[in-house]
Amino acid sequence: MKLKPVFMILGGLSLASSASYAVAPSTTSTVTQNKPTATQVTTLTPPAKTKTVVASTTTNKPSATPKPKLATNKTALIEQSANDPNEIKAEIVALDEQIKSINNIADVPEGKWNWYQHIRLSGLVNVDASHWSKPYFGMGTRDTKSSSYLSLSEANLNVDADFGQWITAHIGFLYTNGSSPSVVNFSPSKLVNRRFNVWDAYGTIANFKKTPFYLRAGEQFVPFGRYKMFPITQSFAQILEETDLPSVQLGFLSKKGVYASIFVMSGERKKGHSNSNQLNNYGLALGYQNYRHAVGYNFGLSFLSNMANVDSIRDIVQDNKGYTRDVGGFSAFADAFLGPFNFGLRYVTALKRFSAVDYQYTHNATTRGAKPNASDIFAGYSFKSFGHHSRIHLSYQWTNQAYNTATIVTPNNVTRLPKTRWLVEYGVNLIRQLALELQFYQDHDYPKSNGATNKENNVVTARLSFLF
Repeated sequence: MKLKPVFMILGGLSLASSASYAVAPSTTSTVTQNKPTATQVTTLTPPAKTKTVVASTTTNKPSATPKPKLATNKTALIEQSANDPNEIKAEIVALDEQIKSINNIADVPEGKWNWYQHIRLSGLVNVDASHWSKPYFGMGTRDTKSSSYLSLSEANLNVDADFGQWITAHIGFLYTNGSSPSVVNFSPSKLVNRRFNVWDAYGTIANFKKTPFYLRAGEQFVPFGRYKMFPITQSFAQILEETDLPSVQLGFLSKKGVYASIFVMSGERKKGHSNSNQLNNYGLALGYQNYRHAVGYNFGLSFLSNMANVDSIRDIVQDNKGYTRDVGGFSAFADAFLGPFNFGLRYVTALKRFSAVDYQYTHNATTRGAKPNASDIFAGYSFKSFGHHSRIHLSYQWTNQAYNTATIVTPNNVTRLPKTRWLVEYGVNLIRQLALELQFYQDHDYPKSNGATNKENNVVTARLSFLF
């Protein structure tokens, strides 16, 4: 009598009955990657498939062989059925039923959709410790003395699901609490301090094995500009680009690297106009990426029909009960990657002047509508510190006509941007799911002739990021 195959089958059955399911955490973090992160919305890549291995020797369909009487113990069960394959199959089915009875789940119907194979969880927790010099005139606050803070900057939970080969869905939750620069500058159009929000939520129809086109609908960051989500401190360009609204996006992503998208969104309404005009907001983006050569690169252009919908400016528009004038926006970016080095450029500008009611620029006591723009040029280098993946990032940023002196704008409004900034940042992965980042930057305010202070300030921040 040959018992070895039977023991192998029963071993597989035992494994199946006690298997647990989990999604492996990501092995990467933002401090170890030169190439763009998946949180960027300018391009869309096919979602990675999660493989779940389940050991099982049975199916959900009932066996055609009648179930024999259960043996009193496993040994007897094996001995009396070892010579007949059909009996072995029947005994295994019977044993499976016995196990279910023991676990009190025999009468519970099994779902046809195994959610644990299709749902993935990810997220992060950022804890910041910051010190601001005196006087701090930067974005979001104008404290008159030096300040220090310890805060929970962000707690983010993402739930992603796939429903076959064509449909995926995403919902992101965000809790913010504290006074670090990343919170103060975060999203002024939303109440962010000690708030729990649905960060984004959308569904995507895409199958890149069949077609290069995709459709995405829901609350999402439209592809205007390119930036990193949850930075310690937002760049000047990001503050004039980041736009999070209910929208529908039709996109194209070719295998050769060309990508493009058009989108329509529900934005702010013009003063005196009805809600029916809120859908008169649109944009488009076009880019090309190639990482197959020694020098990888990615560059793109984007257009937004009305910058009143940018998160930072939308706060002012809502206080004004609508915007006064449509002002289109243009954004461009370029990234290059060479071994451990990366280089980048960001640029965003209004295409005409705002109404002075919404965004005002002052020069020598003369006021007029502003035409703000912001630029950022940066470089990075990845290396190892004591065996840990590390990265250093250098940036120089500047703006023009971006210090908003509109009457409705308070001194702590985020659109009162500094004139220049230089920044240095160091990050290291301490362990697989824990990163440490240290950042220092110095801002220089606009001159007094523009209604500002012409002073400098220094900000240093340490961040612990828990990733999962």
